Amino acid sequence: MRDIRGQTIYHVMLDRFGGTEASNNEGYDPETFDASRTDPALHWGGDLQSLLDRLEYVAGLGVTCVRLSPIFEQMHGLGLDRGRPSAAWDGKWPRDWRRIDQHLLPRAEWDRPFAARDTVFDRLVAVCHAHGMRVVLDFVCDHANPGSDREPRGEMCDDGRWLLSSEHDPKGWLRRGPGREDLAQDGSGLDRFDARNPSFTHHMIDVLCDWTDRGADGFCFLGAQHMPLWFWQQIASSMYARRPGIMLLGVPPTNTTWQDAALDFANHSGLHLTDFSFHRHVVESLCWNDVGGMRRIAGYLEKDDRLDDASSLVTLLDSPDTPRLLSSGLPDAQLPLAVTLLMTVRGTPCIQYGTEQAIRSPGNPDARIAPRMETFDESTPVARAIRRLAALRRDNLALQRGYYRTLWVSDDALVFSRTHDKEHVVVALNRGRDIEARIDNIPLPDGPAIDVLGGPGSFVREHAFPALRMPRSSAQVFVQEDRVETAGTAIVFRLTGYATRFGERIVLTGSAPELGAWDLAHAIPLQYANANLWIGQVTFDRSVGQRIAYRYVVLDDRDNANRERRLPRLRDVPPVSEVEWQDRWS
Repeated sequence: MRDIRGQTIYHVMLDRFGGTEASNNEGYDPETFDASRTDPALHWGGDLQSLLDRLEYVAGLGVTCVRLSPIFEQMHGLGLDRGRPSAAWDGKWPRDWRRIDQHLLPRAEWDRPFAARDTVFDRLVAVCHAHGMRVVLDFVCDHANPGSDREPRGEMCDDGRWLLSSEHDPKGWLRRGPGREDLAQDGSGLDRFDARNPSFTHHMIDVLCDWTDRGADGFCFLGAQHMPLWFWQQIASSMYARRPGIMLLGVPPTNTTWQDAALDFANHSGLHLTDFSFHRHVVESLCWNDVGGMRRIAGYLEKDDRLDDASSLVTLLDSPDTPRLLSSGLPDAQLPLAVTLLMTVRGTPCIQYGTEQAIRSPGNPDARIAPRMETFDESTPVARAIRRLAALRRDNLALQRGYYRTLWVSDDALVFSRTHDKEHVVVALNRGRDIEARIDNIPLPDGPAIDVLGGPGSFVREHAFPALRMPRSSAQVFVQEDRVETAGTAIVFRLTGYATRFGERIVLTGSAPELGAWDLAHAIPLQYANANLWIGQVTFDRSVGQRIAYRYVVLDDRDNANRERRLPRLRDVPPVSEVEWQDRWS
């Protein structure tokens, strides 16, 4: 199993992804469906079967993870969203976390208890896993539903069994104000769940574990900022302990900047958060032609040491909460360039459904009007680029964990490298006129360098990097790698909190033979990611299932050792790969 940084995520808004099963369009409530597909507040007929029917297309993009909009049973009928009658088409008004919403299932599968494992969801998961793709479920657990013309406000069930409503809350799950009389609401006027209630937290963990037992490989928590940091730490620690290798993502506000409270949340929540700050820099630089252009993007990426681990973020170009790039001013010809940037910078790329089909926000740039996916052309320029770069990301550690370095930049062009040990990737992007640039210190060996995107930019390097030709609106990706594959239990070690100085390097040593048995001459060197982050991977074979002790050591250019001033850390080596041990220098 690969590191999350080696994943390429494809995010599907199920209601807007085609539509093949007509029997479920109206669900229990005919007024919630718009057959003309013009009212963005109503259901348009996409479902799980629509995705299953197109799964070969999705797998053909080379993605390794399918992220689904919330599948859980939603409030019935129409509620009010900003004063407008709306259906729960986007899955953000939950009613039962252990039932699948009827709009997403064939009529014959409605009201199946959670124990039923023969639904279209179960078939979808099986086919995804057969294609080597993980399944991540969007999850809303910070607020209740607003109530409708058919149901009371905040009514919640558990596998069909009534639990509570806003008027009658025997479990005390809904948060109340200081007077304990009025319910505390979020910015949308929805009743909020109380993270301080331990039975609520335990219920959430049980529900999440039940879905992983059913085949889910992870969750993406929407509105993560509405619950306190310590709540997510409890959820994350419990889930990582019970399900090693699980993917836990989080969606913060779209206006997030990595400062103050947001920085603390990103560093300590235990979730891989969506990097909306990267998204905003792309929009301002490529769509709005803001001052600086590519220089703004490079400047942002060069400040990754503000975070403990920027490589653990989830990056995106389009999302359900923002207008599509092509509706924000990005020229069509530059969409492949933007996608190449997404796929080659640090973090885990999340591709919003339809980006590869140059999809736009319908009618106007309102982010809440999610477009409908109707074309599935595997030969578009963006689809081809995603397919090639996803294949590269799967095994290339430079793209997964390598440090970023700007090699050459102007307002219109950016050339940068990603390096991890002996693996190197050089990316050249140009949104302006044709140019040539002579670039020094390229981290590639002598000999031919081939653009994996198939462009005209291949060249032969002797002792100096030749002038690099960058055609207008072009993207080029040059790769060199020299890595030996190993077998065993692979664990990723991440160390933050030490501000490295010139000439210093960090190694990992410990009691296990794979860590050199405390002999610094055989310690494991970590790789520099940025001034605040070092990453390394160790493959254990003899120590699997055993408790090991380990510590980090800083070596200067004369091999003088600076050891942590603490007792060695103790951990058990699990039998599964794709586990991360995250540590902070002491």
